[in-house]
Amino acid sequence: IRAGQLALGSGGGDEVGTTLNIPILSVLALFAGILSWQALAMIESRGGMWFKAQYRRPLWATGLSNALRTHHKSTSECAEQIGRSTEQIERWLIFRDKVPVEMQDRIQTWIDMRTDELFGDVKPGADAAGKPMWAVGLKQAIDNHERQIDAEALVELLREEKRPENIERIRDWIALRLQVSPATQWRLVDLLDVPHHLLFAPELQDRHVWGIRLRRVIEDRKERTKSIADRLGLDPRQVHLWKELEEQIPPAMQERLMKVMERSFTDLFDAGDQGDDWFLPANNLTGALINADMTKEKFAHEIDVEIERVDRWSDDKEPEPIAKPTRDTIVRILGADSPNLFEEPAQIMSSEDRVGTGSGEPGSTARPAVATGLKQAMQDRGIDDAAALAELVYQRQPLQRDINRVRDWIDGKRPVPKSRQDRLIEVLETSRDVLFP
Repeated sequence: IRAGQLALGSGGGDEVGTTLNIPILSVLALFAGILSWQALAMIESRGGMWFKAQYRRPLWATGLSNALRTHHKSTSECAEQIGRSTEQIERWLIFRDKVPVEMQDRIQTWIDMRTDELFGDVKPGADAAGKPMWAVGLKQAIDNHERQIDAEALVELLREEKRPENIERIRDWIALRLQVSPATQWRLVDLLDVPHHLLFAPELQDRHVWGIRLRRVIEDRKERTKSIADRLGLDPRQVHLWKELEEQIPPAMQERLMKVMERSFTDLFDAGDQGDDWFLPANNLTGALINADMTKEKFAHEIDVEIERVDRWSDDKEPEPIAKPTRDTIVRILGADSPNLFEEPAQIMSSEDRVGTGSGEPGSTARPAVATGLKQAMQDRGIDDAAALAELVYQRQPLQRDINRVRDWIDGKRPVPKSRQDRLIEVLETSRDVLFP
């Protein structure tokens, strides 16, 4: 057997490397005494790969976070596919544990990427290579943290000097005006115990956003919602929903809007909050229009909304709340006396009150109401405080912000969103007429 010669065939040396058993070839070559340099090189390279495959070890999930984001997969999906808990996936993502060999194989098969793209020997940290990113999840992580954290508290946690410029920098991170350096990204991951891919994104367009400044830009350009919709190839009602902050704008449409409007991302959008300034008319809007000698149709045209929306704002019993950008336009259109339309007892509402779910996702229009009978209903059921009621309403251990919100419901300082009204009626075993007379 001429083991030291490369076999003749269409594949040449490549064919030999894939069809012959390297250990056996080595033994035969040694016994034959005809070990050519080509065979030796092949044995070294193929043999090295073979031995490396036999002695794999646990690795850090250095690329898993980006892989999940790129493939639009969640940690719960990953956990279900590979047969591990969501908590364990989270520990891999924040580099608390290495990923065992078997789990590497399962993840690689599921997400269809190479091992070296997903895992590595070196644990990422403060000195790891990377690039600045937007802290798209920082606000939510702070809100959900067990401790009450603000920009000043975060400066202290990062062990930086409590100087105004440091506090302002963190506020810029939260407001998505400034990117976070690679080193600080991992410090925040450790401090907040949140996976990197939930805190940071390389581009703001990676997620749905609110068109906070969309109305103002349309007005500045002296355009109409319909003309923008026509250029986007959309129904005008969809653009109205974005402009009135009733729905978030998906990534694909963000790019098209920036091109059509000739504006940057920060000119149009806010990837953080929906905006906390929502207003209910203090008086009947119809009366204000009569005083301004303006019909509903003309008013709708002037502020660029559908006539049906003006009807909802004018409802005597349950007027629909108005976002701050639109409220500012109404004040400008109706004149100097119009701010009185939004003074007390108008309620300023948070984005949860507006959307109803508190998730920041697009939702149906909620019509909140003040629960004037809530305090008595709690006494009748033996519920002592806001914390106890919040736990029943949210069906989990309430956060401090949940308790504060429920306390405002009890004191009549904040209207109850429609989605929470039904839950209150259920847990207090009462009727709508009793809670919302």
